[in-house]
Amino acid sequence: MSRKNEGKYKDLSSEEKKQYHLKAYKKWRDSNKEKQYSYYKSWVKENRKKLNEWYRDYFSVDGNRLKRNARNELNNAILYGKIKRKNCEVCGCDETQGHHENYNRPLDINWLCRSCHTELHKKQWQ
Repeated sequence: MSRKNEGKYKDLSSEEKKQYHLKAYKKWRDSNKEKQYSYYKSWVKENRKKLNEWYRDYFSVDGNRLKRNARNELNNAILYGKIKRKNCEVCGCDETQGHHENYNRPLDINWLCRSCHTELHKKQWQ
């Protein structure tokens, strides 16, 4: 951050500072995809045992197993052309994720973009 903007930064609320840093991180991430991907791959390689333990523990819980199975079924349906991705039901964005209201019905989903999906989960947890 330049000295010119330092005074303005001090006047920001904590939420505005959070948004400022998030925006800066996204800009850095978009311009350093190769670097970030190679870091991720090396971290996974170095921590494979820890990662496998986490997956085993996480998916041994019945609710999480149900989530995994629903996601797998949806991904396979998309892969084999049974279901096509749609635009976000909230904002119309074309890069979407499937949101399950009920994991027992894995192909009954709402299509949401990442930001709308995050907002929906924030509202559910409040």
